[in-house]
Amino acid sequence: MKITNRDILQLYEAISSLEKESKVAFNIKVSYALAKNKKTIESDVEIIEQLRKNIFLELGKPNESGDIIIPWDKTEEMNGRLEELMSIESEKDLILIPLDEMMESEEKIDVKTMSGLLIIEKNPGD
Repeated sequence: MKITNRDILQLYEAISSLEKESKVAFNIKVSYALAKNKKTIESDVEIIEQLRKNIFLELGKPNESGDIIIPWDKTEEMNGRLEELMSIESEKDLILIPLDEMMESEEKIDVKTMSGLLIIEKNPGD
């Protein structure tokens, strides 16, 4: 499936969030799909994060505490470059999961995590 870097980060964050929530348990099929999808996008996440960091380092300067400060006159360029990075599309072999199977967990899933998971929602009939 075609997916943007923005969606890759959102999906990775959602799966990572579920892994931290030990109360959320899915059936083995959904658990496998989530683990496989995370593995599929891990190297992309590393690349995206490194490129994002490079943009900050190139346009900003570290302050006394080491935080990168972007000068006001560079924010538009930074936003444009970040948007370009986030909108890049690539083809990924992700396992789609029916929404009803994702919702089978006894525990509640927060909205942010669920919105990340909807990226890999399998529509009925697909």
